[in-house]
Amino acid sequence: MSDIEKLKKNIQKIYEIDSAGGYLHIVLDDGNLDNRSINFCKQFAEEYKADISKKYYKLIIDTIKILKKFSIEERKEIIFN
Repeated sequence: MSDIEKLKKNIQKIYEIDSAGGYLHIVLDDGNLDNRSINFCKQFAEEYKADISKKYYKLIIDTIKILKKFSIEERKEIIFN
């Protein structure tokens, strides 16, 4: 599976868990696609790690790792198209 396919699958799973985009809301819904925003989401998820399932936490972290492989323009294309 390519990184693009994996990213799309992960995003779909995130929305199945939380229709508002969960810990990646500011990236997935608001379009804040820069590394600073993605790092903020990671820090936020890490801060509340004890409050969420290990599976959901891993999904968020895996999604962030894949997102960071792409440029902002590529992220925009993948997420919003």
